[in-house]
Amino acid sequence: MQRKIKIRFDKPIFTILSITYNIITRTAVLAIIVLILAIHIFADISISKSGAFIGALGLLLSLKHNFLKIASNQDEAVKKSQGMSFNFFWEGVCETELFKLQAAKETTDELLGILLVIAGGLISSYGDDLTILLGNLSFDRQLVFEFTGFLSLIISCCLFLFSIPAVRTMSGTYKPHEQREQEQFVQEYAKQMANRLLGKYLFVFGLVILMLASFI
Repeated sequence: MQRKIKIRFDKPIFTILSITYNIITRTAVLAIIVLILAIHIFADISISKSGAFIGALGLLLSLKHNFLKIASNQDEAVKKSQGMSFNFFWEGVCETELFKLQAAKETTDELLGILLVIAGGLISSYGDDLTILLGNLSFDRQLVFEFTGFLSLIISCCLFLFSIPAVRTMSGTYKPHEQREQEQFVQEYAKQMANRLLGKYLFVFGLVILMLASFI
């Protein structure tokens, strides 16, 4: 009897939506709406522009228990993609790489549609202000350093966020096809660990750049 270790990696799109699903709650949405309204009032910005943010938050909340709930779990997304949501004989389907890629593609398309709706509302409210801001923006070395530092930190956080495997342990002996799968899992694990190492370097690089920016 041997102990088998199975490493599972969800596609990044499902990790993102899982975080979104947990963040979007009625309390959080109402608190953000109050904060947005307060910012618009105290910053002397037309309060009508807050409607774009409120609409975006309302859209996310309305999708929470349908699209977001399914898309926050890779297995559920795969079963939906393959039309097996109410089929009890789906074992093994969620482990198939081709089906996972297809589910990730479909979920990305749906998410992109939602983001376009949100972006359209925000641009309609703030497009003119953004055009004026970009027209008056002048770049200097300190701004470039700060932007580079913050971008490095953001990329570092993303690499850490999307490189967290779920490890399952099972007792039993390997079958031939399971041995091949295990080798693939080990290769994927090595790639994810390399991403985490790169994330550490980018984190240090970002902090150094931000410290140097104050001396530019």
